[in-house]
Amino acid sequence: MTTNEILRDYRLKLGLKQEYVAQCLSVSQPVYSRIEAGSRDLRAYELEKLAELYKTQVDSFFKSTGIVTDLPNGNSGVDIQPV
Repeated sequence: MTTNEILRDYRLKLGLKQEYVAQCLSVSQPVYSRIEAGSRDLRAYELEKLAELYKTQVDSFFKSTGIVTDLPNGNSGVDIQPV
């Protein structure tokens, strides 16, 4: 599983829209879509923001299995704040 696939799986598992994640990263939705498609690389600070958003460690985006299912039961991993 590639990093972009892992990021997509995190977002979908948590029920988040690309628009929300893009806003958290201070990028447009089309830019975030390219990140998830693997056609745009992530910056280090974007990885850090995503790890904070998903309440995980940056290295979890580079593991090949068990990423999304590792979330504790009942823990969405995200505190969603109104925009």
